[in-house]
Amino acid sequence: MFLPDNDHLHNRIHVQFKKHFKSQNMANSMTGLSISTMSAGLALAGYLAAWWPITGHGWLIIFCGQCVLYGFVFMQTAQVEERNSDYAVTEQQD
Repeated sequence: MFLPDNDHLHNRIHVQFKKHFKSQNMANSMTGLSISTMSAGLALAGYLAAWWPITGHGWLIIFCGQCVLYGFVFMQTAQVEERNSDYAVTEQQD
């Protein structure tokens, strides 16, 4: 009845890293590190570098930039994902 939904950004990024690393573990680690660096890592760097006050509206620029970046990466990896069957979801016959 319920099938897994594997067309997430992290799945698409993982497919790309698998092409560059022989180790499945390394590809998985790089996927997690790249996503966390571009989200929490970027915000932490901005906070530590005191780009804006913690309550400043400038953080909205960071958030919107991250959304645009994630959307861009998602769209760019879609072309490759359609050709790659590693995460293809197929319906099961009952």
